[in-house]
Amino acid sequence: MAVSGGVRRVTRQLLISPRHTTLVLRPPPTQSRGPRPLLRRLSSEPPRPRQLLDPNEAALRESIIDSITNQWKAAYAQQLFQRFAGQWLFFGALGGAVAAMGGLWYYFDRYPSVIEEIMVRRAAYVFDTSTDFEERRQAYDSVPEFNIQMPSVSDVLNLYEVEKGESTEELLKSATLLPFWAERVREGLTELRSSRLIQTKFRMRRELVADCIRNSGNVELQLTALREVLPPSLERTLVVRELLGQVSGDGEWLSAAVLNANMNLVGSGPHDATMRALILALSTFPGRANRLVLYLTDYITLDDLLDGTSDSAEIRETFMTIKTAFHDFTPAEQQCILQISLANAIGGIATAAKKSYSDNELTPYGLYVNAIDAELIAPLGRDARVTEDILDEVKSVFLALPADIQARILLTAIQHPTNIKLIAHGANVASNLNAEAQAEIVRDIMASGGVVAVKLGQMLAEDPKVPADYRKLLGSLRDSNPAMTPTEFWIQVPATVRGKIRRLGPLLGTGSVKQVHIAEFNDGSSGAIAVLRAGVEHEALASVDALESSEQLSAVIQKLARLMFGEFNLFQEGEILIEFAKSPIGLHPLFDVVPVRHHSPRCLIEGVASGQSIPKALADSELRESVKEVLTEYHREVFRTFTDHGLVHSDIHLGNAIYGEVKSGKNGFVLFDVGQFERATRQEVLALLWLLAAISSPERNGMLRGTALANLDRVAHIRPNAPSVLVVDGAAKPGVNVLPREATTIERIGLALDEAMAPLEDGSLPDKKTAYMLFLRAAEARGMDLPGAAFAVAKMLDGMLVQQVEYDLPLVVDMCVEDFLWRNMSWTDTARIVKTSLAAQWLPRPVTQIE
Repeated sequence: MAVSGGVRRVTRQLLISPRHTTLVLRPPPTQSRGPRPLLRRLSSEPPRPRQLLDPNEAALRESIIDSITNQWKAAYAQQLFQRFAGQWLFFGALGGAVAAMGGLWYYFDRYPSVIEEIMVRRAAYVFDTSTDFEERRQAYDSVPEFNIQMPSVSDVLNLYEVEKGESTEELLKSATLLPFWAERVREGLTELRSSRLIQTKFRMRRELVADCIRNSGNVELQLTALREVLPPSLERTLVVRELLGQVSGDGEWLSAAVLNANMNLVGSGPHDATMRALILALSTFPGRANRLVLYLTDYITLDDLLDGTSDSAEIRETFMTIKTAFHDFTPAEQQCILQISLANAIGGIATAAKKSYSDNELTPYGLYVNAIDAELIAPLGRDARVTEDILDEVKSVFLALPADIQARILLTAIQHPTNIKLIAHGANVASNLNAEAQAEIVRDIMASGGVVAVKLGQMLAEDPKVPADYRKLLGSLRDSNPAMTPTEFWIQVPATVRGKIRRLGPLLGTGSVKQVHIAEFNDGSSGAIAVLRAGVEHEALASVDALESSEQLSAVIQKLARLMFGEFNLFQEGEILIEFAKSPIGLHPLFDVVPVRHHSPRCLIEGVASGQSIPKALADSELRESVKEVLTEYHREVFRTFTDHGLVHSDIHLGNAIYGEVKSGKNGFVLFDVGQFERATRQEVLALLWLLAAISSPERNGMLRGTALANLDRVAHIRPNAPSVLVVDGAAKPGVNVLPREATTIERIGLALDEAMAPLEDGSLPDKKTAYMLFLRAAEARGMDLPGAAFAVAKMLDGMLVQQVEYDLPLVVDMCVEDFLWRNMSWTDTARIVKTSLAAQWLPRPVTQIE
């Protein structure tokens, strides 16, 4: 290079000049752009004369010059490298990093599961190798939740329409819907089940929940750990229900602080993506839902489900995939999946299809109706005493109920043990099905129908036209109600009342309307706290609205609604308890009424009664006779309170009292629930007692009929919207054309009394209780509005007579009626009795009803 050549010349010149003995090389200035100062100075000097040197000396000098030149070149090159090496290294590294990142982005974009695989494997390794709960929970939290938005049932139908290019109605009736549904379900579930992230998260969650329950016997710590693992969801609700159900069953107490901290534990929607996808798949199943439920619960095979409709391998694979995913969940979760799926199907497909399409068997509504016929109507129809008219009425009422109630009833019918036996053994079981087993099906179905169905069943249990085996089992409905968990119960307690409670104790009782727990308050005292069951009002209103559409049940439902909605007012119940404590029953030395501490519309707090249940005491051979004496006196005092004071204590169920020491120091009954009692005027009491005396036997009916009708005529009247009742004078002369006329009040009552005393279908005469119930029903059918106490007296009589028969008690009712009427009989009543007796023997009936 030019600079190097100049250096060589300068170096040679310096070595030749005798004036210089040393040489110091300095690098040239880096910013100089012109000639070097040294070169410029040397180039301006005049040339000096060359001195002759020895050749050896010349060669030595040349070698020295070359050595110095090479050293300078090396120093200069090192300077240049140091100048540019840092910049090239930085930009090279930056370029390499960008290229590497681009390559990784392209790779992970094409294979996204690799990131998921690395992340999940690392978290799973930490989770599986650790024994500390907190470390395992942190590993669980490091795996992200796979959250997807599931479409609704209507969205799925719209998707069907878009994909297939057909109208919804045509698509629902086509045979291509099942393969299309199977393809979509198989793809979705396969993708979810093949995801390592989803499956690892699912496994970790299950193990952590098990750790929460297993690793600590302290329920507070268990709930705290559970709250860190599961968000508010269906899964957490089920775990809390199981955990607190065990605690409540073991008689443990829960502090108010624990209950307040876990009030938000309850959630309704499922959290797991596979569960939500499974619910969507079952909700949109275009086939018979009852058969699918039986297949998933292992009661029928896949061949039974398909029943020759399809031999496609893809469809069979879909059902097997669904079943495998279904069995990954716990039994409680499986039941919720079926319940939610049926409710979604009924509300999202069946109801909409019912409005838009005919009930063709290929439409979802048609398939649903077929399921109702197979699982609900057919079991009822196996009893020859249930006519086709009743079955049609039951079917129409059922289809008018809210979707969630329909789903609950249908699922109960599908999974009923009797139905399972019929599936397993076929006609052999059906032909040998006895009346008690048939009645058990009806009872269990009604128990699953909610508060209205339970109350309706209790009313049917008092109807004499209902067969005895049905009345017996339907009467037990009040004792077959599932309990709320302590957390669900705590939510129903008003906030002001919660602030006064220190801790909540075991369950004391649960009914169709309310539930009762013992509680300890901040002042150290204890009390029994009752609240309305969650959702009971909404369920009752929806059910009553549906049942009012039935012509046969509309009149019964109005009476049922009055009875049921009255129980929803716990303030009124508290007022009744306070008033009842001042009645002759509450003041009797053998009976106590618990004090009321608080009563509001949705909450009632009473004093705690100590003792043992009356049925249990009656079963004790040492206590039986003494308890029977107290029970007989209880019946006598209840009836005396009705006759002398006009107070009707209708709910004398033995579960509403206990046997123990009362305030007088004797052993007696402590009453904590008196139900709803009616008030009756003096004239109403007389009318009802004369009626009871008249229906006690055919002979007394002939003697006391006129007196009973005369007294009832004073307290009853015809409803404004009463049906027309036409009668003709049966005492008219032969050949005389008598036109029919509208019956009067006393004539309508007389016709109802005649119907009540008529022989039954088997030819036997009705007993007193049956005749009284038949009279009330016949009078109501003829448009008569009887005193409100008449129905309360019917319930009171039913309770007394049942207990008299079951425990072999004296006939208190007959004795009390006779005693009261003898003491209060007027001369007019005496004359009327004589007149009616003679007329019954010698004169024909005055009127005859035209049917």
